[in-house]
Amino acid sequence: MPHGAGDRAFREIDTAAHVDHPQHARVIGPADNGDGTLSLLTTLVEGDAPHAADYDDRTPRGLASPAGEPAFDDPHADLGAVGAPTDRNAEPVVAGRSPALA
Repeated sequence: MPHGAGDRAFREIDTAAHVDHPQHARVIGPADNGDGTLSLLTTLVEGDAPHAADYDDRTPRGLASPAGEPAFDDPHADLGAVGAPTDRNAEPVVAGRSPALA
């Protein structure tokens, strides 16, 4: 989705995987490095709600917990596949041109 106008515009791509554990969303922002390369700045967004629901908790975190509980309780999930914190935000650099500004 574009933000800004003209040569000050930037783009972002939002993805989400909220059915399976871990429930992550990712924001991908393409950036022209000015040297013929393009960076894909990726930021992982993870909810802060506990995986076990407390049905008496009416706070925003408490209300979000029941949504994550079924994903976390998947008996076939590989909970070790989450990766390290250093795997989550990345900046792949690719040869290419700047994102379209129109």
